[in-house]
Amino acid sequence: MSVAVTRRPIFMSNAELEFSPPPAHRPRAVPVKLAVVGTFLIFVSCTGWLVLRGLTVRVPEAVMITRASPPWEGSIVSVDGINLPRPTTAVFDKRSKYSLSFHLTPGDYTLTVKRGTQQLAYYPFKLSKRENRAVFYLPDTPGEGTPTTQPDAPFNMNIALPGE
Repeated sequence: MSVAVTRRPIFMSNAELEFSPPPAHRPRAVPVKLAVVGTFLIFVSCTGWLVLRGLTVRVPEAVMITRASPPWEGSIVSVDGINLPRPTTAVFDKRSKYSLSFHLTPGDYTLTVKRGTQQLAYYPFKLSKRENRAVFYLPDTPGEGTPTTQPDAPFNMNIALPGE
């Protein structure tokens, strides 16, 4: 028994090589159509959801700012109103520089400041499209009274009135 061994030359010319392109298979039509329709449906649903949210969500047009001093650190500030699903809260601390802002839609609200279970301040206020800003300056120390909408005196100066 003899086995015939054929040797190929190491170098072959282009004419000797047989190049055949891989067989061309068209993708099946059903999966391609499903992918295109699915992509279109996802696009339409996402676009519709964004348009619906843009038409129904009310953008905050007003702001309420509460300012305090370091003795108020750790106090919880709460803003509640009919336009809010639940009260919005924040805490006075050094990081916030004892100034908190709440962006709200016009309406009636209440500002409440608590430390633990003790209520330190309670103040109802109204925001409208015309008066779209409310600023509250809390007293220097908790328990000194209610907040004011204007500071007592600039830079904590004591101003003596004539006749005092």
